[in-house]
Amino acid sequence: MTILQRLMRFVSVGAVSTVVEYAAVALFTYGLSWRVLLANPLAYLLAAIVNFIGSRHFTFAEAKDQAATTQAGRFAVVHSVALLLDFGIAALAERIGPLGGVAPQWIGKAIALPMIALWSFTLHRLWTFRRLS
Repeated sequence: MTILQRLMRFVSVGAVSTVVEYAAVALFTYGLSWRVLLANPLAYLLAAIVNFIGSRHFTFAEAKDQAATTQAGRFAVVHSVALLLDFGIAALAERIGPLGGVAPQWIGKAIALPMIALWSFTLHRLWTFRRLS
């Protein structure tokens, strides 16, 4: 599999995870009337689990014979650092303020998404799901 094909699989898994997260937030907040402070982290966790399973069985399927617990731990580390990067970029965008009438949260997301995706893809490829044999 070429790196471009693998990257496209990675993006596909990320898109499915994003849909799961947004759907879960909607279900929890609108369907179950949960507060956002409970709904959002649970939806994020659910999306992370979907992302791990998709990454393990689709994006990096040749490494699924490795220990799932080791991969899950590594995945959690990469995902946690990615989350911190996302928070940092969002905070910086908010501090800078609107640019050209665009709200800072969208500027932050537009900057963060490709950076974090490349960070995550690279680390997952080289560390989380690396093939040992």
